[in-house]
Amino acid sequence: MNDPAVSETVPERAPRLRAVVNSIAAVLSKSVSPGDLADLRRINSDEPASPAFWRIVTSFLGAYVPGAGTARDEEESRWASILSAMAVLEGLHLAEVPLGRALAAAGLSETRFVRLLRARGPALRKQLRELARFMAAKAAAADQADLADLVLSDGRARQGAVRRAISRAFYLHSEGGER
Repeated sequence: MNDPAVSETVPERAPRLRAVVNSIAAVLSKSVSPGDLADLRRINSDEPASPAFWRIVTSFLGAYVPGAGTARDEEESRWASILSAMAVLEGLHLAEVPLGRALAAAGLSETRFVRLLRARGPALRKQLRELARFMAAKAAAADQADLADLVLSDGRARQGAVRRAISRAFYLHSEGGER
């Protein structure tokens, strides 16, 4: 079912996003205390009050979180959701494995996959939390930059391209697309 002409990778991702996600995943696996990981897993994306969250924001996310106001609040909420999922998936970051491929290999149902890709705003953040738990239970390693890109592109110009790339990888690696 593999067609080399079909690209599984998310196009035109900001090159730094992958590097930032790789760095954060490494820090979560090697340097963050179990208490801070638990705090990140439970974080409320609307009110990110975790010290661990703020340490990561100030250390890694300056380029992704704009100066002030509601735009900053929105980006912080998006990153709180992303960091929560990454904390749940601690140790399961594998940059070589596209998210869609990992979900297909883990046996995510097509219904759940479609629900994820159709979700927007707070519903997407809820789906992301559920997806992270599913992947952790299946020990499904994936490129967590794809997760970040899914959330960061929500409601923006790149949304369609990101979701199509994840879909291509999922269906390319699904058995008949009927999971």
